Amino acid sequence: MPSFISSRPVAATFKLVHMLLMLLSLLFLIPPFLLGFVEDGGQGVLAPEEAKELGKHDVNFTVDPCSNLSTWFTPYNADMPAYHNTITCGNCSGRICHVKNVSIKGQSLNGTLPRSLVKLPYLEVIDLARNNLTGTIPREWASMNLTYLSVMVNRLSGSIPSYLGNFKTLTYISLENNRFSGTVAPELGNLTNLQNLTLSTNSLSGQLPRELTNLANLQELRLSSNNFAGRIPDYFHSWKNLIELEMLGSGFQGPIPDSIFALNNLTELRISDLTGEGSKLPSLTNMVNLKYLMLRNCNISGYLPQSWSALRQLSTLCASHSFTNSTLQCPHPLPWAFSLCSWNVYILVEKISTHKQIEDTKN
Repeated sequence: MPSFISSRPVAATFKLVHMLLMLLSLLFLIPPFLLGFVEDGGQGVLAPEEAKELGKHDVNFTVDPCSNLSTWFTPYNADMPAYHNTITCGNCSGRICHVKNVSIKGQSLNGTLPRSLVKLPYLEVIDLARNNLTGTIPREWASMNLTYLSVMVNRLSGSIPSYLGNFKTLTYISLENNRFSGTVAPELGNLTNLQNLTLSTNSLSGQLPRELTNLANLQELRLSSNNFAGRIPDYFHSWKNLIELEMLGSGFQGPIPDSIFALNNLTELRISDLTGEGSKLPSLTNMVNLKYLMLRNCNISGYLPQSWSALRQLSTLCASHSFTNSTLQCPHPLPWAFSLCSWNVYILVEKISTHKQIEDTKN
């Protein structure tokens, strides 16, 4: 079978070719599984030109990629869960199956993201995490119905492409730990199905575009280790479904807006290294689902509220170096503070004084 089939044949030609392939299969002249490579006139997963662009040279094109054999599949290793190949097929009709998932993680790929993956019209998941890929995300991928896209821990660079706003079926996108720079494209606000947006560990700058408030289904937002500027925006109330929010060393300035502490579905909140104006210790009255709270080096002052006693789900509290300008005063009896610890809450403090003060750790 040729290693490449044009993606633009006329309909009659494609039907004829497909009929010939079926006939050859019946005559046992070619293995039946090769029919699974045909995707509406295009080559199946990782055609040779795709593998070449990715820099992957160990693909065995004589083996059915849907068989979970050879170089198409790496058995799960609990010691290295993030390093494997996985090709998942589905939408089968008779002997013909279609590729739905291409995951090639931690394989030291050093090429670029192949535009030719667009020839897989049933593809929903692309996970190319932890490689050495360069360039940017191909514009052509916007024509696919992708739901999951992860290119984390690569060497992609330039601005976040505005055409990512056309990937409207995405529910998950991670651009973490690349070399993206400039401001966040406001077109990302068009991804209204998005549940997870991870932009951490890049060189992004400026403010978050207000268009992101359109992401009403967002459940996880990670913005750590960037160069954002100005105050933390005060429109977090738009993301009522947020479960995890992370802004560690994001570049933003304080104070922490009250709209963050009104998110009653949050289970994890991590904020650190805020400059600028300080914040008052929040009451957290509505955050009854909170399990992990980090407010590190955030210049917070105030009284430890009695309302914190309602945080029955809280398992970890990290507040080191937050109270740099004043101590955190606790007007409640010391046994109340110790009962907080009895819920397996780990408070990073240096001492609890006889004056009923909880001071930030100096370490």
